[in-house]
Amino acid sequence: CAAYGVYRELLRMDVAPGMPVLLLDTVDERPGRVSSVVDQLLRTQLNRSAHFEVLARDRVALALERMGQPAETLSAGGKIAREVALREGSPLVISSFIRSSPALRLHIQIEKLGSHPYFAMGAWSRDFAAQSEPDLRSAVSEAARWIRQSVGEHAGDLARRDRRPEEATTSSWEALLAYVEAEKARSRDDDAEAIHRLRDALAIDETFPLAHMRLAEFLLGLGRSDEAYAHWMRAARLVEQRHLSDRESFRIRALFLHDVWAYAEAAKVIADWAADFPNDYLPYFYLASCQKHLGRPDD
Repeated sequence: CAAYGVYRELLRMDVAPGMPVLLLDTVDERPGRVSSVVDQLLRTQLNRSAHFEVLARDRVALALERMGQPAETLSAGGKIAREVALREGSPLVISSFIRSSPALRLHIQIEKLGSHPYFAMGAWSRDFAAQSEPDLRSAVSEAARWIRQSVGEHAGDLARRDRRPEEATTSSWEALLAYVEAEKARSRDDDAEAIHRLRDALAIDETFPLAHMRLAEFLLGLGRSDEAYAHWMRAARLVEQRHLSDRESFRIRALFLHDVWAYAEAAKVIADWAADFPNDYLPYFYLASCQKHLGRPDD
């Protein structure tokens, strides 16, 4: 009947292009740092998609603050997570879990929301096996591909932007662990510890573009411009050599060129960024800055 057809349509996972989605932090039933690494990798992989945008942590934190809720209340399958998603315009809540019994695997759950947070309209889940903790990188890659296919990303776009996690980050599990510790230090405003951990990550793998970029940002804040730009240049070159075209990689190249006053080159990179991610506002903001410096403020 017609009513059933409408209901089935509501239960589909796909979302309209440009929509935000809420990705909750990865949960591990065991103690340790693995969940943070998996979370970082999954966010990196999903942020390759131009079909949707993963809600930034600061937006989630602001939504919780407006609700008078601490971050600890944000859990999978919970009313508060669904309310945050609805407040921020997200039709989906995506959760990830590392499970080890009876075998190690990454479990993904997707909830499709209706008009209120009390329950989800539909839910889907899938497991992705891993032989070892480092092998969770492959599980993350498969999980991200499944999520992107499920929410309606075009197969051609998915194939064009599908990269192994180590291409954008590092092939070293230990370097990833150090990077995640740096991000944790950054979240609690411990810049000295974050810099120390980023240097540890680069000592393990000097070809880790995100680590170079984060270190450059910290060093710039400390007024150590020469050292900062050396790391920024290295990050930009690594991104270009690997032909990376995700949001973060575009940002690395564009901001480096902008900050060394290469505005014409920066404008070309930013134009590509905007073409690949037409629903993002950030490239248009930076493009306007380049055009102003080039004496073309009305372009």
